[in-house]
Amino acid sequence: MENLKRRQRIWLITCLGTSAGVLTFDWNKRFFANHKMKAIFTTLIGVFLLVVFLLGMRSIYQSKAVKKENSPTKANPVGDNDKGFALIELFTSEGCSSCPPADALVNGLSKEGRKNVFILGYHVDYWDRGGWKDKFSNAAWTERQQKYIARFGLESAYTPEIVVNGNDEFVGSDKGKLYRDISKYSADDEQEQIHITANASKNNVLVNYNSPQLQDCMLYIALVQDSSSSQVKGGENEGRHLEHVNIVRNLKAVTTHEIQKEISFAIPPDFTPSGNKVIAFLQRNKDYRIVAASECAIN
Repeated sequence: MENLKRRQRIWLITCLGTSAGVLTFDWNKRFFANHKMKAIFTTLIGVFLLVVFLLGMRSIYQSKAVKKENSPTKANPVGDNDKGFALIELFTSEGCSSCPPADALVNGLSKEGRKNVFILGYHVDYWDRGGWKDKFSNAAWTERQQKYIARFGLESAYTPEIVVNGNDEFVGSDKGKLYRDISKYSADDEQEQIHITANASKNNVLVNYNSPQLQDCMLYIALVQDSSSSQVKGGENEGRHLEHVNIVRNLKAVTTHEIQKEISFAIPPDFTPSGNKVIAFLQRNKDYRIVAASECAIN
C-alpha cells in the first residue's frame, strides 16, 4: 500500500511538472510582451520545475529504499560455516485466515535445507471455536505461547506469530524480518552442542540425548511430523487446502542435570516415524533465550 501511494505521488508530481511546462509556453506566447515581467515569470517557473524535479527524485529514492528494506535477506547457501543457529517457533492454526501465508513462508524456508535452522510448528487451540477444529491443535501449545506473550509484554496472543531463539517475536508472515533474524543469529558465536538419536519401535520413539549441564536451563525435546495437509471445511479458511511442515506432535522437558539420558514418546495416531524427526533445544528458564538446538531423523 505504501509503495502504491508513493507511485501515485510520483505520477501527480510528473503531471504537475508537465502542466507547468505547457502553461509556461502558452502564457509566454500570449500574455508576456513585457520583457521584464516575462523574465521574472520564467525564473519563477524554472524554480518551480526544479522543486518538482527534486521532489520526484526524492520519492523515487524513498520508494527504492523501502523496497530494499522490506526485501528478505538472502539466505546463505547450505555448506556455509555458520557458527550460530536459528530456532523458528511458529504459532499457527488452520482456523485463522491470516495463517496460510506464514505456513507457506516456513514451508519455503524448510525446503532451503539450511542445517543451522530448526522449525517448530505449534497449532494453538483457541481458534477451534471458530467453526473448524485443527486436527493438530493442542492446549499445551497455547500455554507455551502465553509464556512468550508475558515475556514480550504483549496484550494478548495472536496468530500467526513467530518467535526466533526465544528472543525476538513478530508477525509470522513477515518474510523480511524472518530472514534478517536468521542472518543475525547465524552470525552469533558457536553454540553449545546437543547430541541426540531417535529410534522407533512398534509403539514408541526412544530418544537418547547428551546435553551440556547448564544452570537455569531446560532441555526440550520435540517429536516433529515433517509435513501434512488438510482440506478445510469450515471456519475462516473454509474451502482451502492447507500445507504444514514441522508440526510439533509432542514436547517434553527435562533438566540438564538428570542422570537419565533417554526419554520415550508414544507414537501418536496417524504418525509414521519413518521420514519424521526429533528436535531438541536448550532454553533458559529466566528469559526464555534458546542457547542451543539440534535435530535428528527417526530411525
